[in-house]
Amino acid sequence: MRLVILTLAIIATLLGTTVYAQDDDILDYLPAILNAAKQRQPPEPPPPEPEGVTILPTHTWYVNSIDTLHIIGEIRNNTSDYITFARVTVNVFNGDQLVDSDFSYTFLSIIPPRDKACIDLFMPNPTSWTSYQFEVPQYQITDEVPPLLTPYSLSGSYDSTFGWYDIIGLVRNDSDRLVEFVSPVATLYDGNGKARACDFTYVNSTDLEPDQSSSFEITSSGRDFIDITNYRVQVDGN
Repeated sequence: MRLVILTLAIIATLLGTTVYAQDDDILDYLPAILNAAKQRQPPEPPPPEPEGVTILPTHTWYVNSIDTLHIIGEIRNNTSDYITFARVTVNVFNGDQLVDSDFSYTFLSIIPPRDKACIDLFMPNPTSWTSYQFEVPQYQITDEVPPLLTPYSLSGSYDSTFGWYDIIGLVRNDSDRLVEFVSPVATLYDGNGKARACDFTYVNSTDLEPDQSSSFEITSSGRDFIDITNYRVQVDGN
């Protein structure tokens, strides 16, 4: 019993738990000590993402003010290659009956290795639907590396009058060549990390020489975006 008491006392000391007990009731404290040990265990690491090009489980949908169904998703390039022409097809069902289908490409033309890009699939809102399913993403591997375009001085704000979400900022061309049609792409997220919108625009100067910067504004509209808590801006260009 003395050995048990000493062992429990050492465990309690390591856990920062104080135990005052006699020989007869020391075992009554054992569940509390073991529970404290369990609570201090590091959290389980998240499961590894599958290899390949996949659609993340962050997808959502909404119907805008002109009755268009938008399905927002993210494509994850969990490979060592740059990929381009990333295309997703979505099938919309009413029960087991297919009622509509459409496809789209990511606004980001090249997705780097271990990175992701948003996609917006939209269609006239079917009269009656209950679910949607994605097909396996299609893409091509490319040797082309996208130009180094850096977004900075970013600011996002919710417009309570119209329910819009605005992002303004600047893009700098940090590559050594002219980049044409410089296009910031924004992914909007809610507090649960779900992708709620995917929009793009062009910088005001359209093309950027090396070290040149230009401003932009992206406005997401069509529904009330009061749920947006975070965003990501990536930049595309030719």
